[in-house]
Amino acid sequence: MKYARYDSLTGQGMTRYDSLTGQGMTRYDSLTGQGMNAGYCICDGDAYAATDETLLIQLMAIESIGESEVVSEYLERLYEDGMYYYTTWEDDDDADDEPTQEELNQVRQAMFNLFRTDNK
Repeated sequence: MKYARYDSLTGQGMTRYDSLTGQGMTRYDSLTGQGMNAGYCICDGDAYAATDETLLIQLMAIESIGESEVVSEYLERLYEDGMYYYTTWEDDDDADDEPTQEELNQVRQAMFNLFRTDNK
């Protein structure tokens, strides 16, 4: 698959359409900007994640993992609390706009600030 743009953080390709299938992307990962038609919906659509890794990063910015909790227990707890779910999107009429580089940078900066350890 050829991409129109590449994510500067992950190197993942980003495009509104899959050039091989011509299929449109209906959602975009809130952290990387990767287009997707299936993935995780976080907080009823406030954010989206294309991979397990970006799901975990975004969830940890919302709610801390318990001191003795392992990742699988943490994810199960948040899933049961309705914080996220996995789904597919097929309706182009309900598609989100591709995020701008400025929007991606704002999300990344917000995530960085949440994980800072120097208390600044």
